Amino acid sequence: MIYLWHDNEGWEKHELSETEDLAKRGITIADMACVGDRACIGYGARVGYGARVGYGARVGDGASPQCVYIIGSHFPLSYWGENRIDIGCHSHSIEEWKEKGEEIGKANNFDDAAIEEYRRYIEMIAAIHAANPDTAKAKG
Repeated sequence: MIYLWHDNEGWEKHELSETEDLAKRGITIADMACVGDRACIGYGARVGYGARVGYGARVGDGASPQCVYIIGSHFPLSYWGENRIDIGCHSHSIEEWKEKGEEIGKANNFDDAAIEEYRRYIEMIAAIHAANPDTAKAKG
């Protein structure tokens, strides 16, 4: 079952075996494809072989996402082009990490070496974020 948007009518259910309406819209769904509940794929979107997009992910028109993913000594660290860094299960703005990173590290049993390691990661990401005019202006 798939839902397709019909102008002035809203979302309507279609069986995947009803390929005529899909073909009229230029939609093809390959063998073994899996699209989750409430997923929305916009006009002209293409998702390549083996691509995976996680829960809650959003990619806007013409987006060119940046990504930094580091497996540190204690927790993974990720940055996705927004003014946010995720370390383990903690997510804060770049400035919050700069201000409170040592405190958060100590609360998570980081020793001084690990605190310094993650401070360097945060500084590197802050520099990347500041150097990209699109993210720095749009996302702080």
